[in-house]
Amino acid sequence: MISLARSSRITRFMQTNRITSNLAKRFIAGSNVDAAVSTAQSLMKEGFHPSLYYLGEYVDSKELIDQNITQIISASHSLNRSGLDNHLSVDPTQIGYLVSDDLGKENALKIANSMTEQSNQNNKYLMLDMEDDSYIPKTLDLHRLLRKENLPAAITIQAYLHRSEQDIRGLIELGTSVRLVKGAFVGRPDFAWTRKKDIDDHYIHLAKLLLSSLAKKNRVYPIFGTHDENDQYHHSGLVRGVLGA
Repeated sequence: MISLARSSRITRFMQTNRITSNLAKRFIAGSNVDAAVSTAQSLMKEGFHPSLYYLGEYVDSKELIDQNITQIISASHSLNRSGLDNHLSVDPTQIGYLVSDDLGKENALKIANSMTEQSNQNNKYLMLDMEDDSYIPKTLDLHRLLRKENLPAAITIQAYLHRSEQDIRGLIELGTSVRLVKGAFVGRPDFAWTRKKDIDDHYIHLAKLLLSSLAKKNRVYPIFGTHDENDQYHHSGLVRGVLGA
């Protein structure tokens, strides 16, 4: 899967093939910043709070990394001008970590500082996505660095990993915004659940932690993400059950 993500040939095929591009429209807001902001505005009118993500992970070219940073900051300014929540997601390998940790940290600080300096007082979050397991410690460290600098950092946790409960308990103590997803990578049984039912059950367990009284006391802001349409019913029931709604 990672080698496919790094393949320019596969990328071109997915973007230009009619069948795959039509499928992508279900999940992709647009092919440029203006189209994505327009989609975000439409979602806001329906009561949603969208988070934009500029696609393109596992980048080892300094030139392409610089382009990513420029596009991400441009999207942030467009959200600000449109009065939308300035909520952007990035992958560590998209912003420099595949070249060096220092470059990734430098670019994350650049994006987060740019978001903070903008005048719009709506919600601001730089959401750090999780990638394969080799980048998890680095991503958690980056989140702590951004929080230490009083920058608007949030983080994604993958429910399929055995370690995620420990990570979430630490983030609850910190009091931060956490997006819970199931995880798109294929894990080994020694560090991840591999059966769908086990992943689903662990997702619900972690979601309950993010909706616990301690999490609310520490002002944790939980976000629940999934591509599984069946989950929308389970999640709405979970929230009603835990919050007593």
